[in-house]
Amino acid sequence: MKKITFTLFGLLIVFGLSSSTSKIENTSIEAEYLRPPLLTIEAETGTLSGTADVFTGCGPASGDIVRLGGAQGVPDGLGTLTFNNVNVATAGTYTLNINHMYKNVDTKHRLTINGTPEIITLAATAGWCYNGAPPEDQKMLITLVAGDNTIAIEADPTDPDLGTAGAFIDLISLEEGDTLGVDTFEKNNDVLIYPTLVDNTMKIKSALNLTGLYISDMSGRTVKTFSAKGQKEYNLETLSSGIYFANIVVDSKRSVHKFIKK
Repeated sequence: MKKITFTLFGLLIVFGLSSSTSKIENTSIEAEYLRPPLLTIEAETGTLSGTADVFTGCGPASGDIVRLGGAQGVPDGLGTLTFNNVNVATAGTYTLNINHMYKNVDTKHRLTINGTPEIITLAATAGWCYNGAPPEDQKMLITLVAGDNTIAIEADPTDPDLGTAGAFIDLISLEEGDTLGVDTFEKNNDVLIYPTLVDNTMKIKSALNLTGLYISDMSGRTVKTFSAKGQKEYNLETLSSGIYFANIVVDSKRSVHKFIKK
């Protein structure tokens, strides 16, 4: 039996189709609501400064793509991509998704929301445009005001707090509230994170290749970073009490899990 999948009015529809009769068999239809982004902005429509430039011809991207580090061969490329007049109706917490690309290397950037800077880490992606790999998503929580907001992503390899090359940005999108997925690991038998109420130590159990772990707070700010390679336990003693997110990179794929630090 063939499985046919399509999206209709925000619903993911999956049904069985008999290959011999080309008729829909008497099977139940599975439907999952797909929440569309509140707002999507292509990177090339933003304001570029420093070495940031537009790169055309990245086939898997949704359009052109912005290289924060500038053209290949530019040493210590300092580039900034700014989105002005990002308008939302109500103030509050939003999920920011950055669709980006940088193969095999985690990149650090300064994310500035309405003048308030934070350091974020964009996890390494599986490939580059030229080998057919698409940009990948990374989500984080941010706080916006009602009306117009400014979101800027900056690369600066000369800054000791950043110190990495700038990623390639395809687009950003916003969703209302926290859509990071609290139950990611409870539904994934390949990775187990425990406890969810952390005293000083967080443990991760997985047979997969863990390549990175970074901890972010409710605002999306990265507060702690680990290499994760070969580690099973992570010391979080220096974190203040509160709600955090464990952003785990596994074989070039990322999952996010909410936990509470005592």
